[in-house]
Amino acid sequence: MNNDKLLGLLGAAVATLAFAASASATTLTGPNGELKPTPHFASEGHVKTTTPIGNVECPSTIEYEVTAHGNGGPVEGKVIALTFGHVSKSCTDSWHATVVAPGKMKIHYKAAGEGTVTSSEMTVTKTRLGITCNYLTNNTVIGTITDKTKAGNGLGTIDVSGEIPIHSGSSGLCGGSSKWTGSYSSATAITLHEKI
Repeated sequence: MNNDKLLGLLGAAVATLAFAASASATTLTGPNGELKPTPHFASEGHVKTTTPIGNVECPSTIEYEVTAHGNGGPVEGKVIALTFGHVSKSCTDSWHATVVAPGKMKIHYKAAGEGTVTSSEMTVTKTRLGITCNYLTNNTVIGTITDKTKAGNGLGTIDVSGEIPIHSGSSGLCGGSSKWTGSYSSATAITLHEKI
């Protein structure tokens, strides 16, 4: 085989591999296989945010709307509702958490039934006794999502463990970030796929 033919075959193989890599995408489907589900997650007990001036624990919910599946990338969507505490179950130690903007979340395929969750434009303000701490995510890794095939509840979970950066207007007592930890259970079955 001459060099021209060999180079042509190598070029075709590289192009095929590049196309396959770029064509892979992460998808998240609902209980009936719907491509744009709106899963609702409720915290299993309280979630915790840790700062230099103390730990704050609150019940929490996340409602997520898938707006697009990644074209060679992650699932994209917006958080249509995010709560920390509510009337009957407020946050500990008289802290109040206000969601200024729930932001957006992306889900990046990690392994079968599992993905990494990143958050952007989520703005949360915590206040207590005149102290204000503002937080803003910017492509911040906040945790891992597992689907019905891997979650212990057979529906889906988000396990949060992320450092949320401090934002302007915060007290110097708030530190540089807040550690957000906890687990959320899905109310409906979700399935995570990687498609080529």
